[in-house]
Order: sequence, then structure tokens, then C-alpha cells
Amino acid sequence: MKNSTGPKLKPQKKMAKILFIQPTQYAENGKLCKQKKINLPGLAFPLLASYTLLHWKVDLAIEVVDEINFDSDADIIAIGTMGHATFRGLEIAREFKNRNKTVVMGGYMASIAYQEDSKYVDSVVVGDAEISYPKMLKDFELTGKVQPIHKDIVTELKNLPLPRYDLLTQKELLQCCLFRPDAAVLICVHFALLHVCMREIIFFVRWMRLSAILKK
Repeated sequence: MKNSTGPKLKPQKKMAKILFIQPTQYAENGKLCKQKKINLPGLAFPLLASYTLLHWKVDLAIEVVDEINFDSDADIIAIGTMGHATFRGLEIAREFKNRNKTVVMGGYMASIAYQEDSKYVDSVVVGDAEISYPKMLKDFELTGKVQPIHKDIVTELKNLPLPRYDLLTQKELLQCCLFRPDAAVLICVHFALLHVCMREIIFFVRWMRLSAILKK
């Protein structure tokens, strides 16, 4: 009797996965800062998610409201930090490296201190990631590794894909004001200048009041 089981099916290849992590920072009491809702969510990871190869699965953890799953089955852990959250980001990177995960970092803080950050991760994406990020994924697929530094200059921002807002809308949002990280840099500069100007204004007002008192 002939075997009628039919042709053998090829085993399906495991779907590759990337986990984006936006770390929180430590409060003065030494505990991680946590919120019930996200205020002013950034567009960096939703935009990068739209650049991710279609056969890759994308997860996003925003630590201020999410818990980091250090047992994640993701192939790549991608960490982006701002300000003091960089220290927490490096802490997360070390933990995932101890678990033999491929870890990459990006963002303006990592771009500024890429030589230091590269000591803790497999790769640092310096500057904008619209070109570097897809190349990094393709390199990983071909070799199972990532280059230590990815630095491709973006000269124009035409025809940007629509960010994957669904990664944010499934979380608790306080406001829906979204911004790109490069816009955040301009905002930080604006508020820094505003802070300096306000100090000068306050000093001037106090000096005027003191002058008025002395005249009396």
C-alpha cells in the first residue's frame, strides 16, 4: 500500500522579532519613575517600526508605564534614551547582554556618547536612523550580527512612512501630542534659552526692587 500522506511540509521559519525599549529614569529616592499614563509620547519608535521589515514582529515597551520583560524572545533589543534615562538604558542593556541578546542603542544621547555606549551594546546607531536601521536589520538577517557603528547621514525627510500609531494607542496616553526626537532637541534648546532668559529677567526685577528700596 502506497504512502498517501502527501509531500512533507517544510518547517516554517521563526518570525524575527525586535523589542523597542524606552527606559524611564531613577527618582531621587532611588526608585524608577513610573506613571499611570504616558505624557507626550514620542514618535521615534513608531516611525522606526514602520521602517521594520514586514516579516519582523515589533514590540514596544515604554518603561514609565510598562514593565521590562527581560525574558523576551526578541532577536534584537533596541534601546533609545533621553537625558538621565541613559543610565537606566545602559543598565537594561547590560542585563540583556548577560542573557546573550543582541542589543543596539540609538537616539541623540547615544549619538553624542557613542564611543562610551558601544562598550555596553553590540551596535550604536549614530544620528537619524531612517537609513541605518533597515540596513542593520538586513545585516543581522544575513550574518546574525550587527556592525558596531551605524552612521548614515539623512539628507532629506521626504516620503516618510506613516508611523505605527497602534503601538502607542494600545497604551494609556495622557495626551496625544507626539514629537520626533530631533524636534525634542529643538524643544530642549528652546527651554534652555528660556530658562537663561528668565533668570536674567528675575535678576533684573529684583535689582529694580532693591534700587527702589534704597532710594526710599
